[in-house]
Amino acid sequence: MKLTESQLDTLKEISNIGVSRAATQLSTLLNDEIVMRVPEIYFLPVDEAVRLMPEYENVSVVYQDLKGDFSGRAHLVFHNDESRLLVHALIGTAFTQGSEDMRRLYETETMMEIGNIVISTCISTFANLLKNEIVLTTPTYTELHVSKLFDRWPEDTVSMIIETTLCASKRDVTGTLLIMLTIGSAKNLLIRIADFCQNIE
Repeated sequence: MKLTESQLDTLKEISNIGVSRAATQLSTLLNDEIVMRVPEIYFLPVDEAVRLMPEYENVSVVYQDLKGDFSGRAHLVFHNDESRLLVHALIGTAFTQGSEDMRRLYETETMMEIGNIVISTCISTFANLLKNEIVLTTPTYTELHVSKLFDRWPEDTVSMIIETTLCASKRDVTGTLLIMLTIGSAKNLLIRIADFCQNIE
């Protein structure tokens, strides 16, 4: 399923609106001025998408299932080291103190909060602008090898890879918003994009 340059530009524009709104919420959460941008976006079959993901051995992932007009799953993916930088920035010395179990609990809860903000804000932006009804499940946090993100998906699944940079005065972190869509949902997305482009012309 190949997108035109115009369709990709529209996806990138909507994605930038979504991450900009997420950045506003994260700025308050992290007590720092956050700027998020989408330098690249890809819309690919699942077998091609796995080769474009960062070559990290292990990643920290927050994911939420999509239901409604779009069916699939949205993941916010960070290298493990970068996720811990975010956690440390948010909760400070509490992350370096206490037992290992307590630190893991802090990390899990903090990453789910950050992931929920980014995913829900971006998905709601898509839903509002494209006039779709999308429901998200509660966030789940896990750590795994990056290739495992693609294991459960059939070959006709479409992957939307949204590269995201998070810039702040105290830290810069690069993450990836990976959205897996069923083939029917991907086709529906392209129809909605076409309608969106026609309405703004």
